[in-house]
Amino acid sequence: MTVPDERFQVTAVYWGPKLRSTGVLFSANDAMANLALGEFHGDLRETIFDYDEQPGVAIAVLPVDWHQGAAMDRRFAVWGLYLAIFHMTQRSKYTCNTFHLFWDGTEVGTLGFVRGVLRQSTLTAESASSQGLLSLSNGTATEATTLSLPFRESVNGTATAPLGEVVFGLNVELKGQMMPINNVFIVVLGALSDIAAVSNKDGRVSTYSYRQAPVLAFVSFATLGYDPLGPPPFMTYRHVVEALAHLPVVMYDRRVFSEADMLLRLDDKEVGMGLLRELRPRGGEGGGGGVAVS
Repeated sequence: MTVPDERFQVTAVYWGPKLRSTGVLFSANDAMANLALGEFHGDLRETIFDYDEQPGVAIAVLPVDWHQGAAMDRRFAVWGLYLAIFHMTQRSKYTCNTFHLFWDGTEVGTLGFVRGVLRQSTLTAESASSQGLLSLSNGTATEATTLSLPFRESVNGTATAPLGEVVFGLNVELKGQMMPINNVFIVVLGALSDIAAVSNKDGRVSTYSYRQAPVLAFVSFATLGYDPLGPPPFMTYRHVVEALAHLPVVMYDRRVFSEADMLLRLDDKEVGMGLLRELRPRGGEGGGGGVAVS
């Protein structure tokens, strides 16, 4: 698997002990959603992600010379995180590790998965004004990695949260075709990393599709009643990020990973729909066996 720029590479060092695979995957999902909403080419300093819903795993992103306040491009963390998860899932190797990140042959930083929750007294989380992101994590970093809007999921897979004057709603319907859990996360993380490169996350979305993942699955979104000159509310890339980030959460809560339909609402107005599907290659069934979480 490659990233958009072949000048970027990673090397992995696994040094143990073991980590829970679900903790790794959900922590990465949380971190990627937060990274995706930042400036893709902006500076990223020492940043630590931990996800309260899956304790025991923390992700540390450290630029070279981080202890001196140095920074690296956020895109390196986005690409590095995606490649790290792909590397771990392909090898079924979930242990403490360090991924060294290289740009054009020069190391620019590291990204590591460790046990427990990392806290450093030198780090302070800055407050962030809400721009529509549902609460995904409790990040501690030199820059804000989370927004504090409440998230509630009902038994029928509906998530709602106030977005200032607007209320965002996400309804998820899980379909009959089950999917490997790794395929779900690889597609979701790939789409999030792809959207991270979009310069205006508040721009209107007519259609969006991600089919470049190295697994037999894809995600797609489309606006309902799209009018390029129509008034708000309308679906944006920010809302697609929210939907993607919460999709695995719904599946985990229901203890099943499968194909899914998504309906996005703003102020009870249906503004978009999305889907997760397996790809069926010619001459055979795709995607392998399904997974139910016990």
